[in-house]
Amino acid sequence: MLTREDLAAIGAMMDEKLNAVRTEVGVLMDEKLEPVKADMAEMKADIAEMKEDIVGIKEDITGIEERVTGIEERVTGIEERVTGIEERVTGIEERVTGIEERVTGIEERVTGIEERVTGIEERVTGIE
Repeated sequence: MLTREDLAAIGAMMDEKLNAVRTEVGVLMDEKLEPVKADMAEMKADIAEMKEDIVGIKEDITGIEERVTGIEERVTGIEERVTGIEERVTGIEERVTGIEERVTGIEERVTGIEERVTGIEERVTGIE
């Protein structure tokens, strides 16, 4: 039968073995976790770099949006000027049409006058 001393010795050996196993498990875990820790550190660095890239991209987008807004404003101004020019052209075309109508009226009156002059000339020639 086992005595208390034997049980105490067995307990001490078990504690020693358990401590040895704990130490070995700790070493193995450290060995296995080191690459994971290194990967995580690398991922953190990559994420930080990506964040910087995103900030740069956001700034680029903001700059592009501002340029697009400026271009849109200039296009609006150009459209307004084109509309003004079109309105002036329409006014000029209406005036030209009016002038053409007056010229046609003058031509008709001149033709009428020429016909009267011809008639007068014929009468004068007939009187002579």
